[in-house]
Amino acid sequence: MVIWSDLMYPGLDGRVIEEVRFHLEQYLGEIERAYAALNSTGAENGAVRDLDGIDDAGVPGVRQQKAAAGGLGPWASTLVPLGLALSLAALSLLVMVPAARHLRSFQDGERASATLHTSGSCMLGQCKVEIEAAGRTVVADLPAGSGGGKNSVGTRMTVRYHADKPQVAVREDDVGGGGAALLAVMSGGAALLFLVLSVVAQVVVVRQRRARPMAGRTPQDA
Repeated sequence: MVIWSDLMYPGLDGRVIEEVRFHLEQYLGEIERAYAALNSTGAENGAVRDLDGIDDAGVPGVRQQKAAAGGLGPWASTLVPLGLALSLAALSLLVMVPAARHLRSFQDGERASATLHTSGSCMLGQCKVEIEAAGRTVVADLPAGSGGGKNSVGTRMTVRYHADKPQVAVREDDVGGGGAALLAVMSGGAALLFLVLSVVAQVVVVRQRRARPMAGRTPQDA
């Protein structure tokens, strides 16, 4: 099961959609369908040229064979999913994994009651809370990886913060880092999927090249 959470967008009936669930087979099927549609659109609209820039429209059969291989071309059909794989891997390893560690570092922090001051996408670090620290009121940031994006301004919650730096606080429900860790796993899994798609696309291109007859050659030329 693939779960998208903290969405907060209006549905057709006017109610807020907070979470959407997909069966893994359905999710992967939609990715494959979109990828095939992208290739099909490129094949209809793209003008086919050799890599050296020489127009091969006059060579019998070459344009048809290149269009059949996909309008995006062999490089694009491989690099697009590869780029997505690298981006998702970076999100997982460089953002979500450190975020999970940062959240866990507050497990022994000072405990305090807080009020949600600014709502938004808390998972991306856009939420703020108001707390009482050292006898003064502080508006503290909820770091990336935090939950509670579906809460409204004024919601009461319990947070933890470091006494020497009260400008950052973590919901007590998030000090285990579970939300950020889950997103890291999901991003890593999606990165692996796109990496596989990139490899498959390259294998298909190589097989097509090997199976492709030499265009414009007659038996006499051979």
